[in-house]
Amino acid sequence: MSAEETLSGRTIAVTAERRAHQQVRYFESRGATVRWVPVVRTIEPTDRAEVAAATAQIAIDGIDILIAHTGQSLTWWLDTVATATRPQLDDALQNARVFTRGSKASSAARRAGLHVDWQAPNEVVDDMVDLLRGMDMTSLRCAVLLDGNDERPVVEMARARGATVIELDVYRYGLPEECSDIDKLVSDIVAGDIDVVTFTASPAIRHLRSLAATTGRSADLDAAFSTVCRPAVVGPVCAATATAASWGQIIEPATARLIPMLDAVVEALAST
Repeated sequence: MSAEETLSGRTIAVTAERRAHQQVRYFESRGATVRWVPVVRTIEPTDRAEVAAATAQIAIDGIDILIAHTGQSLTWWLDTVATATRPQLDDALQNARVFTRGSKASSAARRAGLHVDWQAPNEVVDDMVDLLRGMDMTSLRCAVLLDGNDERPVVEMARARGATVIELDVYRYGLPEECSDIDKLVSDIVAGDIDVVTFTASPAIRHLRSLAATTGRSADLDAAFSTVCRPAVVGPVCAATATAASWGQIIEPATARLIPMLDAVVEALAST
């Protein structure tokens, strides 16, 4: 079988908003029928006054710890900083300890000229919570970059350990404005017409399940993801969300990256 026929006869749904075209091209080039149905919508704060004010205060007073969950959130935050504030902020961040949830956040931090003091070994929120649980954070100033992807336990633990927490709400995920395509996707998954659905963010899993629940099909959807359809997740955070929903047959790459996930889908389907 040629590479162009590897996924012939298979139907794959892509739920991502960003970089979806890369997934679509990858699967179509291998013969699959691809459905692009984004189930998340990135919402940037329309009023950045609070983020700007908090950032300006960090530039003046400094922080002891910066926690970055994703490379995107760190990059977007630094890109919003006023030109006049940036040199002072850079100086303040040089004196902060930087904790990251994964390699993408670490790479973004290093590109910004920051030293990464610690990276979560399993790239999950629980690692970060465990780290903070063992720290005395009394009187420490801790900035946490928020991106709507399960950071609340980190914020709560830092506060419980005595830190003053500065929340930087960089962006969050919302539902698409039009959900009829998602409703059809749920129907097709339940009917067994979709072989694999790819997920690159935990909110995509939660959104799909919540929309299924509005029509009384959440149990059917969860059952389908353990029988007739396989979820493919980009990394351990998504995998944990899928596992919490009792989904089975999860396709997860050894390396939490997009291309390894796509390769893992091909390998999984080629073996069945």
